[in-house]
Amino acid sequence: MSAPIVQTKLVQELTVPNRMGLHTRVCSLLYSAIKDFDSEVRLFKGSQSADLRRVIESLSLGATQGSKLRLEVKGNDAQETMNAVLALFAARFNEDDEQPAEG
Repeated sequence: MSAPIVQTKLVQELTVPNRMGLHTRVCSLLYSAIKDFDSEVRLFKGSQSADLRRVIESLSLGATQGSKLRLEVKGNDAQETMNAVLALFAARFNEDDEQPAEG
């Protein structure tokens, strides 16, 4: 008889740090950061939620700079998955907010 697989659930409160919020490139970065992990990853903004593996759902949150979010990660590799997402938030999604928008 094999040992049962233990599923971990982690929750973290976050604030959107970058000026442009969760736009297409940021949501794509989040997807890329978690795609190789097995854990379920959901982001909540108030009563709305999004599966971070679905870029369109993430965009639909309409999270702008300063938005308060709740990240929930559940699975066998939850800590590693959480760390990948938190690293992107800490790096402000590698955006230089001091640069003016092109166009």
